[in-house]
Amino acid sequence: MQKIKVTIVIVFYRDKNKLLKCLTSIKKSNIKLGYEIIVVNNSAESLNLRGVKHIKASKNLGYGAGNNLGIKSANGEYIFVLNPDTEILPRSIDKLVNFLNQNKKVAVVAPILLDSQGKPFSQIDDKELTPTRALFTLSFLGKFFLKLTPATTTQKVDAVQGSAFMIRKKVFVEADGFDENLFLFFEENDLAKRVRALGYQIFVNPDSKVIHYWRKNPKLKKYFNKSRFYYFKKHYGLIWALIIELVTG
Repeated sequence: MQKIKVTIVIVFYRDKNKLLKCLTSIKKSNIKLGYEIIVVNNSAESLNLRGVKHIKASKNLGYGAGNNLGIKSANGEYIFVLNPDTEILPRSIDKLVNFLNQNKKVAVVAPILLDSQGKPFSQIDDKELTPTRALFTLSFLGKFFLKLTPATTTQKVDAVQGSAFMIRKKVFVEADGFDENLFLFFEENDLAKRVRALGYQIFVNPDSKVIHYWRKNPKLKKYFNKSRFYYFKKHYGLIWALIIELVTG
């Protein structure tokens, strides 16, 4: 039996069909190294999953706390945080592991995200989310002044999308994991700041690809707004949080 090298953690809330497609894609992705899958069930729905470690949360913990719960039971040296509305393309996980194996100063590496048509998402921001940048990326100003393009080569970045990324478990623990005050949204930006503050690097590797069936959900706006305010208050103070709230809200 292979030693577990990577633990794939998926926090599930709704849409069992997408979760099953995600799990199927993992199994079909031809992973050569030892791995395990942990599904944290944040819903009231029952799940019967074979070959998967299933953790039933006592309530909907949110994205960050759900991942923290799953990672506590992880045996892998590396953690691959993955949304359930995704599909892994062949060898993508192995490529991320190999990259971390070869680059000891890198703590986080992410695949490139593709839409349902197989095209890279055009609106992906990998820079540090500062108040100044937020005024452009999170407001109407971004439509006029900010052009965002996906990575086409392996490159160092400030942050990656929380939909799919790999992190060294020891660094995740050292950085105190996800901030559980962020129920949904901005968790990856917050974690990335703390990882970089510890002296580690973050990269995107386009050789690894994940399809993300993302769609905007207006019902989640209240969580977005609450997390946005908390994030900027935590890192930049109340005044900046209020300014961002006023301009982008």
